[in-house]
Amino acid sequence: MPDSASDLIWFNLKREISDLENVLGFLDNLPFNLEFLFRQQSFQDLFQLNIDDKYFVDKELFYASMYEAFSILKTDIDYFMQGRFRYRFRGGRVRMLELIGFSGNSLRLKANLLNSLWEKVLKAGDGIVDFANNNIVKAVRKFLTYLNSMLGSLKELIPGVEAVKEFKECSEGFLDFFTD
Repeated sequence: MPDSASDLIWFNLKREISDLENVLGFLDNLPFNLEFLFRQQSFQDLFQLNIDDKYFVDKELFYASMYEAFSILKTDIDYFMQGRFRYRFRGGRVRMLELIGFSGNSLRLKANLLNSLWEKVLKAGDGIVDFANNNIVKAVRKFLTYLNSMLGSLKELIPGVEAVKEFKECSEGFLDFFTD
């Protein structure tokens, strides 16, 4: 796990490995990156701010849900690596990457855009992700919206991505309580 928000790289695209290996590396790191983001003290402090809410969002339930989604993703990555998923297209996994736009130049574009949006989050907070700062929360929401788009496509490749996508969307809903 990174030491600071500035050390976090969301999509570490490496030219010397295949597109499939890059995508799997991104998905493999996704739980660590999301955990880093949602374990920021300023995010954890938000749980105290909604304690008077009729439908109080419990901190323990939030994190249990997060780890449950990560477990589903890990299991499905393992199934994927064992070749347990069947695809409706000839050409298998590599062809599927092409069809969902996660190969070649499209993959580089997506990775660069995701990393660029993360840089905007960092710039909004001078390298600190402070969820008490409305400008940072807005930048994080833009980042998470784009991440959502990527995950929506990747669930076609590895179904367990959907569990993380749904958790991430709940996290965005939670942030809605604290933004204007």
